[in-house]
Amino acid sequence: MNKYKSTNAVLSSDSDKNEKSNPDNVLDLIFHLHPLWSFKNYDFGHVKWTLKVPEKFIVALQIMSGYENEPWGKMKQGLVSIEDTLLNNEAIERIGILGLDKLDYYHGCVFSLYLLGEERLWGIPREDGVFSIIWWDLDLEVL
Repeated sequence: MNKYKSTNAVLSSDSDKNEKSNPDNVLDLIFHLHPLWSFKNYDFGHVKWTLKVPEKFIVALQIMSGYENEPWGKMKQGLVSIEDTLLNNEAIERIGILGLDKLDYYHGCVFSLYLLGEERLWGIPREDGVFSIIWWDLDLEVL
């Protein structure tokens, strides 16, 4: 079973929800915006998915800096929405502990942003183009 959802797939069929609440609609809204990064919701308390390898973090920052030169739409293939129920149990638990499921821009899924090799940034894109980073995953352990 493929755990990844295409960013073009509809993740919710609830017709009562505002169109903005669909993660795909958020991506459509930010398509033309350049990415910005926020560590406000970063899980600094997690041992495995945190900034622990300084050399790799420098490379990650360089990649993120390069992403800022293009709008989200140019790198949409590197940004994948994943329903939170498909994450590993530890990740699901951390979402609750951090209170991310209470955020108005949380839509029942998180997004994986490709960096290099197996490295991914996990977070939630906001309508203003800011990617609220939750985890830095070196080995795709969040799935």
